[in-house]
Formats: sequence, C-alpha cells, structure tokens
Amino acid sequence: MPGSRVSRPALARIVTWAVFAAFSAVAGRFAPLTAPAEIAVLLSGAAMVAWATGVLPRLAPPRRDAAPDTVDGRAALLWLALVVLFTGWELYALFSSPAAAHPTVSALAGPLLAPHWHRAVAYLLWLAGGVWLARR
Repeated sequence: MPGSRVSRPALARIVTWAVFAAFSAVAGRFAPLTAPAEIAVLLSGAAMVAWATGVLPRLAPPRRDAAPDTVDGRAALLWLALVVLFTGWELYALFSSPAAAHPTVSALAGPLLAPHWHRAVAYLLWLAGGVWLARR
C-alpha cells in the first residue's frame, strides 16, 4: 500500500523470525548427534543468552512480560517434582537393560526426528522457547 510503513519493532520481529527460520532450515539438515548439530544447538543457545542479557544489539526494545509479585510455592514444587521424575526416569532407563524395554527420551525421539524437516521444526521450537524464556 502506498504510504504505509512497517514499524521498527514489527520489522525487527519479521527479520528475527526469518533468520530463525533460515537457521532452522540449515541446522535441520545436519545429521543427529554430530558435531555440526551440537554446534548449532550451542550457538543458538548462546545467541539466546546474549540476546536476553542485552549483549547482542536489539533492533527494537524488548517486549517483556510483567514479573509476578510473588512466586507460587505450589507451582515451584510441581516443577521440582517434574524435574525429579524426569531425571529418575532417564537414570532408570539409562542403567536398565535391555535398552529396548527401557528407552530414554532421546531413544524415543530418534525416529520422530529422523526426517530433516522434523529436526528443522525442532530447532525452530527451540528458538521460540528461548524467546519465550527471555521475555519472562
């Protein structure tokens, strides 16, 4: 439309998600459990930390959710219980045999992430989760 302009924050979001999509498409082509795939995860995680802490320059001011006044102890206990249960399950599966009868989460996710486009979607979700965490 003539005379219409995209605001700077909107443009920043469009550029950011375009970069995320391109990165995910490239990283999704890497074979699982290889050095390039590990480097892609580490680089994207490091970029998220740098972005969240303000080390990377921002194209627009950050949109942050308001912090709660208090922390709900029941919610913290629920998260703690989930972490303990997940860790227990993983350790049990790791040290139990036969491995086919006691699969770990990575063993269960392997067939799901076999196609490269599934891995690309997983990378994009990883980046979206990083943005969500950084805004909190």
